[in-house]
Amino acid sequence: MSTVRIRFGVSASFLAALLALGACAKRPPDADAIPSGANALALATPRSDVLDCREDDCADWYRTEVPARGRLTIELSAAPPEDGADVRIALSLTDAQGATLARDQTIGRTAISVSAEVSPATYLIAVASGHPEARFDYTVTARLVEPPPPPPPPPAAKKPVRRAPAVVKPPPPRFETRRAEVLELEESGPHGRAVLLDAGSTQGLRVGLRGRLLDGGRTIATLTIVEVYPEGSLARVDGGPDTIAVSSAAEIDIPLSP
Repeated sequence: MSTVRIRFGVSASFLAALLALGACAKRPPDADAIPSGANALALATPRSDVLDCREDDCADWYRTEVPARGRLTIELSAAPPEDGADVRIALSLTDAQGATLARDQTIGRTAISVSAEVSPATYLIAVASGHPEARFDYTVTARLVEPPPPPPPPPAAKKPVRRAPAVVKPPPPRFETRRAEVLELEESGPHGRAVLLDAGSTQGLRVGLRGRLLDGGRTIATLTIVEVYPEGSLARVDGGPDTIAVSSAAEIDIPLSP
């Protein structure tokens, strides 16, 4: 009798397996159970779905497009099963090449999240059940937090304006004009062409003073005192006409002490 029961048990199990295989064969394949069938998940748009390994729905894949640099966070919340089973869901974030960027699992919790710093690209999210006999209703949301813009650069320090020191101009020299008469004209001598004047050191003249030779009130040449006597002086004539009348007059500028 025991042998018969064992054979019956084996036959019943085998029959159940065949029935299950037959049912699986008739059930359409779960397209989003692999990365190539991932469903689009828009940023900041919650999406609800179900995991139920009893229906061969143990994994759902999603893809999200990230338009800018920032921190991508995937949030998952699940409703506890009616039969009181622990929530067993794994959540992972990978790049388009399949490298895992972040992963976590509920371990009895009903809400988890994973995040990673990302650049503009396509990223994949996997939600997988770890319970063979429980149904899990869940909601998944992808959020991107872009870094704040860098602060504006500090205003450039104003360079002090360097002003040239004020140039104190000396007051214009003050002169006293001494008028003298031309007594004699020397066409050639040790000082070149010169005129003898009737004013000398007594009248304040001294060597080096300059003045003008006038004819009818008009300047016709410049004068430089080259010799001084008490009552007369000799002035070199610079420029002027070839002929100088003895009747010409001279004006000599004598600086005044400040």
